[in-house]
Amino acid sequence: MKKLIQYLFVLLIFVSFWGVAPCQAQENLSVSDFLLNTGVDQSVTTKISKESPEIERRNQLPRKIVTEATAYTNSPQLGNVNVRKEEQTISQLQGGLIYSAVMVHIPSPNIPSGISIYMQNISYLGLVVVGTSVTSGIKVDNGLQAFGLIGALLGIPKIPMPFSTSNTKTFAHTEGLKTLDLNLAQAASPAVGQQWRFSTSKDIRIEPGHKSISQHLSMECETTEKVEASTIHPSFSGSAQLITCVGKADNGNDLVRNYAFLEDYKWYFTTSSSIGQNKTDYVIKELEM
Repeated sequence: MKKLIQYLFVLLIFVSFWGVAPCQAQENLSVSDFLLNTGVDQSVTTKISKESPEIERRNQLPRKIVTEATAYTNSPQLGNVNVRKEEQTISQLQGGLIYSAVMVHIPSPNIPSGISIYMQNISYLGLVVVGTSVTSGIKVDNGLQAFGLIGALLGIPKIPMPFSTSNTKTFAHTEGLKTLDLNLAQAASPAVGQQWRFSTSKDIRIEPGHKSISQHLSMECETTEKVEASTIHPSFSGSAQLITCVGKADNGNDLVRNYAFLEDYKWYFTTSSSIGQNKTDYVIKELEM
């Protein structure tokens, strides 16, 4: 009975977000479909429901964000410097969970129509993604291994590269946390000079017909500085704490993520990330509160 109550609590969280932010993907997913497809382990949702603190926000999260992401890569398909646009809508859930729907368009010199990616994420405060559903459409030129290209963009270097064709192809994958080691209360109230860590493991399932991939991540984080939140975007109020997390990707490359924790919104905005020699900087260009 206790497990049933915990599961119903989590289900209510997902029902609440689905009423606020309906799915905009090509195939609308129901709540049960999303829970099933992302494969989030019940132990993760139980931990969040039991351990996340009451989070009071003086201001609501932004409803819409348009971000310019500048990627510095060694990919000949993308070019050494690639600027992409990300349009994100956000909904606040219970228990510190945040739902976001992200439309990404990535130009490429070798793909005339570019790459379009649609992602749905549920995260804890924007820091740790709990579940993800991704779909994309690609116009693939001869000789281009598109799955490997998308894998590099999404930080999944083990994605297989099964085709090389001039046809338009679709790509889909889901991610679900299997384990989460994080002090949720500490993450919700970081302080300058504080050092902390988190670790996760997740399963990534790639469609159509590919085996799942397991990824493990351990990050050491430090809150380095407090600045005015308006330095992140003029519309933000209050203060922002700058946080750097360092770890290792599964392929052995150094992994670094820099965040601005916006105190008034209890939300982690990623300002930059890097895997090995590939780095991406994020700047908010438009904001709708």
